[in-house]
Amino acid sequence: MSRAVDPSSRGPGWELNLLPALLWILGWFALKFVLPAFPDLLRQFGTDKAALQVSIIAFLACYSLAQPFWGSLSERHGRKPVLLVSLIVCMAGTIVILLSANMPTYIAGRCLEGIGAGAISPVCRALFVDTFDRATLARKMAVISSVVALMPTVGPLVAGYLVQSLGWRSVFVLFLGMTLALFLLTLRRLPETLPDRRRPSLRDLLLQYRTVLASRAFWIPTLLYALLTGGLIAYYAATPFWYVFQLGFSETVFSYFALVTALLYITGTLSSRHFVRQRGLESVNRIGLWLLLGLCAVLAALALLPASVYTLVTSASLYGWVAGWMMPSSSAAAMTSHPKAAGTASAVLTLAIFGLSSLLSALTMKIESHQLWQVNLYFGILLLAAVGLLGSRLRARPQAQAA
Repeated sequence: MSRAVDPSSRGPGWELNLLPALLWILGWFALKFVLPAFPDLLRQFGTDKAALQVSIIAFLACYSLAQPFWGSLSERHGRKPVLLVSLIVCMAGTIVILLSANMPTYIAGRCLEGIGAGAISPVCRALFVDTFDRATLARKMAVISSVVALMPTVGPLVAGYLVQSLGWRSVFVLFLGMTLALFLLTLRRLPETLPDRRRPSLRDLLLQYRTVLASRAFWIPTLLYALLTGGLIAYYAATPFWYVFQLGFSETVFSYFALVTALLYITGTLSSRHFVRQRGLESVNRIGLWLLLGLCAVLAALALLPASVYTLVTSASLYGWVAGWMMPSSSAAAMTSHPKAAGTASAVLTLAIFGLSSLLSALTMKIESHQLWQVNLYFGILLLAAVGLLGSRLRARPQAQAA
């Protein structure tokens, strides 16, 4: 068994700063790198768009439902062993896909990939909670999320050119190589961060879930994060259907539209990071409330304009900026609400994000992108729900301090 590193004994080395970030990048790459292969898959397997939509929803469902399983295992057996096993499962799924000759086998492989990749987010979040305090965690999450936010666009961009040159299987060969490389790095370099004294019994683990699931302090920032980020993930899932199948752009072009949204998301997270450092987390939340309300009004005005790729990208990108602004504070608040149950809290958090994104993806893939009011209504409903959650959180804060 790996010996746990006491984060207080010395500053975290590059392994605890860089490796989790690289694993996070892999997890987000797994979500979207396959999108440019869809036209090729339609031809290869003689299938239809509905089957492709099923493959996306199946992956996201497996990815989200696996989170509590891996999070619980990481609380019992440590962070590093769980990551290693999950990466093996992910590689097994990729091999199944490479050998697939029909759509059901392909979907089965994607489900295995989703189950394996599903460990990355909760375990890496728990690893950071083991290592950093809340303010530091919020700043690091802002930086990591800025890099990770590029994966839904960089992944499909790279994959689009690979598909054109070498066929759809080439993108999975690339993914298999990336996963293997990170498996070896994790095996050799990643230290264990969970001390043996903190590893709960099965009974204690169940009590952790009960505590987390009953916690208002956990659920409000979790649902806020899940609504905004899950809504953005669902948008990325719909991009090939909106831009390629509905608007007629090629599989190498549509990712550039999503890149604009990703860059605005990054700008939002970095701006939020600056405010966290200068004015604290609560200042970010108060400003965030006005940003959410303001964007609702802007989207309503944009919906009156003629639909075009420009207005569509503008709506999505403004939403991405506000989602990026709210991410560091809501993520840090949820993850540190129960530091002695970091793996459990992280697992439920990521289950909420990707579970909601899988449900929203089923909706976004049905939206007619040339009807801008449908797109803006989707974003607007998510923003109004976020306003309600954030307002509730800000009202509860003074009451808790007074008590």
